[in-house]
Amino acid sequence: MWKLHRYYFKEVLVSGTITFVVLFGVAIISLFYRGVNRAQGGSILDALMITVLWAADAFPQLLAIAVLFGTIATFARAAADREVTAIKAAGLSLRVPMAAAMLVALPVSAVSAVGLHSVIPWTHYYKFRVVAEVTREFILSSRPTSDQIAISDVVMTWDHEADGRFSDVVLFLRDEVFVADQAWFEVENDIVSLKMLGARSPLAGVSIAAPTFRQDLREIGSKERSDNDKDVTSARLLSELYRGAAENANGTRYTVYRRTCFALLPSLLVPIGLCIGVLARERGRATAMALGLIPLVAFYAIDLLGAEMVRWRDHWAMSMFAGYLPALALVFGGIPFCWRTLRS
Repeated sequence: MWKLHRYYFKEVLVSGTITFVVLFGVAIISLFYRGVNRAQGGSILDALMITVLWAADAFPQLLAIAVLFGTIATFARAAADREVTAIKAAGLSLRVPMAAAMLVALPVSAVSAVGLHSVIPWTHYYKFRVVAEVTREFILSSRPTSDQIAISDVVMTWDHEADGRFSDVVLFLRDEVFVADQAWFEVENDIVSLKMLGARSPLAGVSIAAPTFRQDLREIGSKERSDNDKDVTSARLLSELYRGAAENANGTRYTVYRRTCFALLPSLLVPIGLCIGVLARERGRATAMALGLIPLVAFYAIDLLGAEMVRWRDHWAMSMFAGYLPALALVFGGIPFCWRTLRS
């Protein structure tokens, strides 16, 4: 029996790992432009860090998808090669190889739980501030890697730079354009100020008073986010809830329940993935993978419904029900689908 478990455990693990690496690579590539754009003036490592922080939000979801597709691929192949028929002929239930897939899914669920409750909130909090830190380091070090920097609604280009002074500067400030012989940044208490020498309007061709630009680096990125529970760990949320300090108690409960629900997703998808793989024996793995999208789409659609239910009815019981609703839908929807395949 252990040999059978080890055989399918290895295959599900390898298939799931390959799927996860491919999906996470696609996420990194799709977000790399955003990272490069936000790390203007920084290094390639800064751009990569920003990209990884933005991609981290999808990490638990990608783990669940990897487990599902790894399970489908493994048992679709096993069904096509008549291994499933041999297992049944030996008098064994499909619950035996399913246990091997669950040995992969349970640790993944544990990792997802840690990530969703503790790590992902930190990355969600920090990713909106890393741009400001990159900008600050750029200004303090004065070692630009390109000839352009953008801060808030100001874009500055220059011809050459030496010792922190930029020469032949062109400054795009809101709807106006200025040129200057020299410009430099001064930072004090995270407030950056732009100083210019020989500023003038290119249209008027005369010297003008240098425009004033001041920016609090701590505010960079804050405009893109709203204060909510996404960047607060579950331990802190529960602490505020039990102390009576939570502004929206039922919303806080819903956030914690929802994170737990998403952590359970890899384990809930294993029986469904096994049955999809077995039933798609004659249709091939591509069809099995396409069918695997159905439970995923249903899960995320019901998750959106749960969020609306919490807004509709502000009650602790509704927050719990809505938080676990996607998992309950998979359980009660999956039992009729898997019953006939797994009971034999």
